[in-house]
Amino acid sequence: LAGNKLELMLARTNEEKAAGLMFYENLPEKTGMLFVYSSPRKMSFWMYNTRIPLDLIFFSSDLIVTEWVKSMEPGFGKAPSELPRYFSEKPAQYALEMKAGSIEKLQISIGDRLDIPITLLYSE
Repeated sequence: LAGNKLELMLARTNEEKAAGLMFYENLPEKTGMLFVYSSPRKMSFWMYNTRIPLDLIFFSSDLIVTEWVKSMEPGFGKAPSELPRYFSEKPAQYALEMKAGSIEKLQISIGDRLDIPITLLYSE
């Protein structure tokens, strides 16, 4: 992505997607969690039980960056009703959470493509 080699954890099952990066104390540089869906959809994320601020990058079905949300605030210790929701403005099939500041640090741009073996991108 943008000429950077990333280490990705995959969230393909409903359980993996629900857990996301909850309770992580730290996330190394160039590491993230890729949320994989079977088809494009408007996405909604929240930071329930998340301890670190995150950037969220949305991708089209052909793995092109379409939009993002920078610096989502940690929600650890907050009631679900207090947490903001973060949405994609258009349908996306994949979403990548990385440490806040990664979009700028890695110089990611709209239109960049994520190069990942397609065989890894199945979803429940």
